[in-house]
Amino acid sequence: HTRTGFLSELATLMGGYTAELLKFKELTTGASNDLSKATKLARRVVTQFGMSKLGPVTFGQKDEYVFLGKELHESRDYSEKTAAMIDEEVSGILKAAQEKAQQILTDHSDKFELISQTLIEKETIGEKEFAELMGGPDPDVAREESESFGPGPSANPNPAGATA
Repeated sequence: HTRTGFLSELATLMGGYTAELLKFKELTTGASNDLSKATKLARRVVTQFGMSKLGPVTFGQKDEYVFLGKELHESRDYSEKTAAMIDEEVSGILKAAQEKAQQILTDHSDKFELISQTLIEKETIGEKEFAELMGGPDPDVAREESESFGPGPSANPNPAGATA
């Protein structure tokens, strides 16, 4: 994964939180799961992947202990000052992701309004209905899926010319 890819994922995760602020000027617990995921990912970007202003360094040593199953223990190998710097960097990454989400929602306010009204009426919508409301499937996702799975089945059911 790239830093750009992580930042895009973070903007996506911050989308629901940001949408609530834009639409209702109020936060609910609805986006708490996405916010938790975003916070964990931002922290990993900083502490595990070295993709922050703190430089190419990892923080926190992970040790595995096998006792009545597998337990993962993370020891802190940095100072309180460094911990504060990590927290500040994580917060900055999340704020930047929120700003990106807000820009996307503002740039596409017509679709944002349509999705918002549909969610107010139904509470949830599926992937297919979401794609329909957005005007069709995401071409980037469709392209990635076709590249991942290769070409579809051959038009020739007997490509090797085998006979029964």
